[in-house]
Amino acid sequence: MESVPLFFAVIVIAFLLIHLAPGDPAVRFTGHMAVPLEYLERIRADMGLDKPLYVQFLIYLSKLLTGDLGYSLYWKEPVLATILARLPNTVLLMSFGLGLALLIGIPVGVEAARRPQSKLDYLVTSLVVAGYSIPVYWLALILMLVFAVGLKWLPAGGMLPPGVDLTGPAYVFEMMRHMILPGLAIAASQTALVSRLTRQSTLDALGENYILTARMKGLDPRTIAYKHAFRNAMLPVVTIIGLQVGFFVSWSVFCEIVFSWPGLGFLLWWTVSTRDYPVIMGILIVMSLMVILATLITDIIYARLDPRITYES
Repeated sequence: MESVPLFFAVIVIAFLLIHLAPGDPAVRFTGHMAVPLEYLERIRADMGLDKPLYVQFLIYLSKLLTGDLGYSLYWKEPVLATILARLPNTVLLMSFGLGLALLIGIPVGVEAARRPQSKLDYLVTSLVVAGYSIPVYWLALILMLVFAVGLKWLPAGGMLPPGVDLTGPAYVFEMMRHMILPGLAIAASQTALVSRLTRQSTLDALGENYILTARMKGLDPRTIAYKHAFRNAMLPVVTIIGLQVGFFVSWSVFCEIVFSWPGLGFLLWWTVSTRDYPVIMGILIVMSLMVILATLITDIIYARLDPRITYES
């Protein structure tokens, strides 16, 4: 139930910040052309900007409750249609980055826990500090300069080659090639966090009595680490992944702008520059819902993994 007032607070704050920002959307709408003042006043009236701020908010909230996010001033279509056309691209990129973080971070963390104080452990610790310290937008630019501009191994931006109509396996292959660099940039920081947390949780689990019993039975060390220790050590990993979804959303915004990935982040940057109020509000609402939904899913998964955890209604 806490999600409802949280979501309402996000709507209020986003609405106030957008409408208190400097600049006149009516002037932006006319392309800064010299037009009569009466024409500007008519545009403001059509946008509802001539009403008091609280009236504008109540009107927007009443429409929002019916699923109406407004009408885009730039794209000339309903905001919901504009967002839904690009939402799958953002979800795809975030899922790819999260998948990379888990596929790399979990095995690295478990192997480091199996060999504490070893060269591998020190290397993982160093990479964790570096990966978590490097800004995402800077890493994205470096990846582009090295692998796209310098080595020319991967495309520098976009989702597909321009001017080429692809279908089937060729479409999937090209989309994956375009997704590698932004996916790596998004996954870098999360990979560092997942590997570090996995190492610590697995290391704590390896000191438990049931692990000693498994060793006395002669089980394979890798089986002990992955099947027994990590299975009981994955709860903190699941928790941190759910809590990091908000960071994934912000990182995807930077990466989509750098790599011109046609998702919500790139759309947000474009609509901020054009002061398209309805689309900005719609994107912020959808992103907030993504974070809240991820938190709820994390709570459900956490309770399924550990039956001892219960939530009061």
